[in-house]
Amino acid sequence: MSFLSFTRGETRALQTLAVLLAVGSAVHLAKRWHGPAVPGYRLVAVTEVEPPPPKPVAADKLSQGINPNTATQEDLELLPGIGPGLASRIVRHRESQGPYKSPSDLLSVPGIGPRVLTRITPYLSFP
Repeated sequence: MSFLSFTRGETRALQTLAVLLAVGSAVHLAKRWHGPAVPGYRLVAVTEVEPPPPKPVAADKLSQGINPNTATQEDLELLPGIGPGLASRIVRHRESQGPYKSPSDLLSVPGIGPRVLTRITPYLSFP
């Protein structure tokens, strides 16, 4: 019996480990050369997506301008990027803090940042 003699079970275990190592190495190399393993999903570029055009009724209201001091939650939801939750926060903030004097006052509403404000400002009206 020599120093490196293995039983049949030990030989099978070593062979299994060698196969797993080879498969793992092949998968790793394939990912490095070909990108993600999911076909059809490869990140090529990141671009900003334009919001969909407003519906005809919404377009009429938006063209007249929405006054955030008198608008209902449903009217505020017509603004691009404003969903039910954010519209609700705008109304609650207006009720607790008083009327908005300019578009920049909306920045104090949680969830409205410079990006959202820039998107909605063209559709706002302040008498």
